[in-house]
Amino acid sequence: MIVSCGDSFFYGSDLQDTRNTWPSLIAQTLGHDYQCFARAGVGNLQILKQVLEAQQQFGNSAVYLINWTWIDRFDYISTQDEQWHTVRPSLDDATRDPAYYRLFHSEQADKFTNLVYISQAIQALQDHRYLMTYMDPLMFDQRWHAPDYIKTLQDKVRPHLNSFDGQTFLEWSRSNGYPESKHWHPLETAHQAAATHWSEKVESL
Repeated sequence: MIVSCGDSFFYGSDLQDTRNTWPSLIAQTLGHDYQCFARAGVGNLQILKQVLEAQQQFGNSAVYLINWTWIDRFDYISTQDEQWHTVRPSLDDATRDPAYYRLFHSEQADKFTNLVYISQAIQALQDHRYLMTYMDPLMFDQRWHAPDYIKTLQDKVRPHLNSFDGQTFLEWSRSNGYPESKHWHPLETAHQAAATHWSEKVESL
């Protein structure tokens, strides 16, 4: 079993078929069952929730492919509908989102909380097989808003995250000139190339 957790890049937003994401293509190539827990537009707290739910369901019988999203997203459960929601800079909400970014958002808190989420996922999967990628290099920036407690977390998390030859999936796709949607989603050609890029690594797991 191959299980994916993440945001729109693993969910398959703007692809003609959501089965054309690179985790799904790898599962097809290797002849394994595939389960996608990823959801479009979520933040890393919800991705951690996906990881824990998948781990509870499949245990160490699965290989987990995880893509962490941008750290400036904020997940919460609404008291109005008891459902998960995500605040994102790209959303256009006249009351909620501008207030969050104006009053509560900070880069230091973003780094700290998201590194904690990822650290928790690493701990939960310590006896499991997994491959983690990420979308936001700001998480590892140490020039600004990076006191020692954040640097300690960065050093703890960094060895567990994989890049596309030093780039994120989006950066790598753009550097190779692959088509993308107006919503910044690399399209089929990029996912096919990414599947080739990671297939041997996933097979070794």
